[in-house]
Amino acid sequence: ADKKLITSDPDVELLYKVSRYDKGYFDKVSNGIMPIFSSLDSKEMRAVISSEKQDLSIDDVLTSRKVLYVPLSTMNNSATGQNLGKLILKSLASLAGRINRTGNSYGRLSIFVDESSEVFCESLIQLLNKSRSANFALTVATQTYADMKARCENTAQADQIIGNCNNLICLRLADESSVEAVLKMVPDTKVSRRSASSTQGVITR
Repeated sequence: ADKKLITSDPDVELLYKVSRYDKGYFDKVSNGIMPIFSSLDSKEMRAVISSEKQDLSIDDVLTSRKVLYVPLSTMNNSATGQNLGKLILKSLASLAGRINRTGNSYGRLSIFVDESSEVFCESLIQLLNKSRSANFALTVATQTYADMKARCENTAQADQIIGNCNNLICLRLADESSVEAVLKMVPDTKVSRRSASSTQGVITR
């Protein structure tokens, strides 16, 4: 009598919920993600994303404490690589929000984003700004500040990304904008200087 005859599926329930949305509202909330889905629906990507092989979710990676490496190959196909990277960052931002909401943490999660200027988006800012409470640790690498400004919508957004980074490791800087951006993060300090001098002379009578 206690046996359930119907087992609910959260994915089906979510699809049903979305299907009930007003079309105007759905177009508005999905406006940013639809171009990404369109580029990822190419013939080459369809075999990868819609593969019949066993799926691997971020939850599977976390629960089994695995390492997930995603090469985006943006030099070969810039648009597809960028969109795939942004989609992964959106998934991670959603995961951080779910952890904060439910309190079910997987432990420390280290995320490394190399050549991050290729995937700059709102989700990356959200991860830098709010994911620490979900025990996320982000390492973001980029070549120059100019690359960040070129990818971001405006200079304020690029400054927001830098401002949300706690520790800064900086190598050689060749362009002026990168130097100025780094100097803004370095506080003023006092420098003490000591000097000593001596003179030699000849005394004559």
